[in-house]
Amino acid sequence: MFPAAKRNYTIVLINIYELYDTAGTILAFFTLLRFHYPLLNVKTRRRFCMRLKRLYTCVIAVSALLLCVCVNRAFAQDSLHNGILTSFKAGISGNASVQLSWMLNSEREDSLDFFIERSRDGIAFQALSKIKASAGEKEFRFTDNLPLTDSGFYRLAWTDTAGAKSYSGIQKVQFPVKPKTEISIMPNPVFNNACLIINHEETGDITCILFDMSGKSIRSYQLKKTSAYMQHILDMYSVPRGEYILSIRGNTINESKRIVKQ
Repeated sequence: MFPAAKRNYTIVLINIYELYDTAGTILAFFTLLRFHYPLLNVKTRRRFCMRLKRLYTCVIAVSALLLCVCVNRAFAQDSLHNGILTSFKAGISGNASVQLSWMLNSEREDSLDFFIERSRDGIAFQALSKIKASAGEKEFRFTDNLPLTDSGFYRLAWTDTAGAKSYSGIQKVQFPVKPKTEISIMPNPVFNNACLIINHEETGDITCILFDMSGKSIRSYQLKKTSAYMQHILDMYSVPRGEYILSIRGNTINESKRIVKQ
């Protein structure tokens, strides 16, 4: 057994011991309060015992979940020491995709099927794709063009010639927080003209379409946005009184605002 694997087994055993030690402590405390505090009336003791039972159950459930995570991550690291996988990396490519890359030992003589897996929480994984690695191939890449929103976890899975399933370490990819689109219309209600204010990093063509409440297009406005902050006067003098929806569309901007014309 590899030294790293022995170390991981030790970590798992320590976590198992701590789990049962915590559970035993809570159970002993529960027993003490249940049978050795006669000053409390029966109704109060029963209510307190029920709360302790719920607490005990929650501690066991959370500890078991943390133990599963520990086991998964501890044994996943063994694959980097078994002579097959030498590196595994994940990062953002472009604006909206994730690039995975990994390297294998070029001296291996067998072919392997790699499964790229993805998860929202780092615990429950689903297979994304399969890549076949022929004997002698060393470098591999995979692009996730439809990644999860905000962040995602990735790992590799494969089965060796002996039938044993192995996993890579888990890589987390965190997308930067996008700035919030700030759009306002002043004044609202509108009497003659309205001032459209857009505060967003996108520049370029902006299309605004005014719809009545039945969905009929009343008029459209074509705008050219040259900076992050923009103000534009919308001519609504001839628009009849009533309620309308202004649709604002750009490359990344997709907003709708309610307007009242008086």
